Amino acid sequence: MDQPRISVCIVTFNRAARLKENLDHLLAEDEPNREIVVVDGGSKDGTVELLQRYGTRVRWLSERDRGEYDAWNKAFALAKGDIVKWLPDDDSLRHGACAIALKYLDAHPDVDVLWGQAQLWREDENGHREKEAVTNVLDLARLSKRNVLRQQHGMNSVATFMRKSLVTRLGPLRLDMTCGDTEFWVRAISKGAKMAILPDILVDYVITGENGVITKNWKLSRDVLRINLEYGQPRDVAWTLWHRRSSLLGVPTLQHEVGKVAHKYGFHPLRKVRAIRSRLGL
Repeated sequence: MDQPRISVCIVTFNRAARLKENLDHLLAEDEPNREIVVVDGGSKDGTVELLQRYGTRVRWLSERDRGEYDAWNKAFALAKGDIVKWLPDDDSLRHGACAIALKYLDAHPDVDVLWGQAQLWREDENGHREKEAVTNVLDLARLSKRNVLRQQHGMNSVATFMRKSLVTRLGPLRLDMTCGDTEFWVRAISKGAKMAILPDILVDYVITGENGVITKNWKLSRDVLRINLEYGQPRDVAWTLWHRRSSLLGVPTLQHEVGKVAHKYGFHPLRKVRAIRSRLGL
């Protein structure tokens, strides 16, 4: 392989089936400017044997780590490309996405981070996926420091391509955060990183119930508050304290509880309403 331009970085732990699905999808596309880097946290479910079967098509490392952000830091360090793309093991990169990103970044050498759009899919316990509306279509107005601090941004980090030089300039993702990507973006904006957004859907983001942001609600709110205290103004801190008061106090909201029940029994009334409206042409 020639020196790759884009390094697709995947981290995983004990999810061999999802990793295989992701890698097979990536390798189905012949992309000469891309390499695939996988960092595994020392899985015992056959992940290592799976990675060995891909031979030289995938570069990988398997060892114990200190969590997902430690794994991402290792992946970025291993990356040979001048552009890095992070990708969780259960999300999919759209075919052609690397070529789209590379074309744009080559034409705009001053851009540090390129954002695309993410298509949301909800997966039930039987593996059935239902397409959601494109998540909060992202535009530059949403990438202000204020909006990122307050989590009013609709950002989805898996839809990004960024220059490796930015990672070198900013330093690694922090390991003391459950939302280390949010802290990284606030840090990037604070340091003057230039960002751009494309209208193209570049990734399919799958909500499975296993996603970290779903299973770590209290810790997530706590760390959003910490980020606001470190980078924000008093009004940002006050806004976060008020709007995240329930999760910060460990009190589940009615919406959260209803959502858990709906997910458990496969009953999603909003989906039913959307389906009826669609059939009626509304």
